[in-house]
Amino acid sequence: TFRMIQAIDGHLIYHEYAIFGQTVGDRIAKFSRIGNRQAEKGTTSTMIKVSNHGLKAGDWIRNNSRQWTDSKVVAIIDEHTFQIEKEIPGQTTGDEIEMYRYTGTSIAMGNFE
Repeated sequence: TFRMIQAIDGHLIYHEYAIFGQTVGDRIAKFSRIGNRQAEKGTTSTMIKVSNHGLKAGDWIRNNSRQWTDSKVVAIIDEHTFQIEKEIPGQTTGDEIEMYRYTGTSIAMGNFE
């Protein structure tokens, strides 16, 4: 599941609400928001075209035009096109694509409830 969190420091992250099912030892992938761009001509449900996107396999996107649906980037076709893991039905030219770069992994140590 994809959630926005706040980094307190290099070892502590915060989420406003309890995360159901999360336990000590869970691995938490961390991402840095790159920004929003518009999908260009040639975009399909699994291929996205964004000029000079700068993404790598393992990064993530969220299509804000399609109910904020997220998907992992699985392949870079070229500097303008990439393939995503999960099909986003109806995705097309002009959709708002929010991009996130993978920055590492943290381990859940507990909570402060």
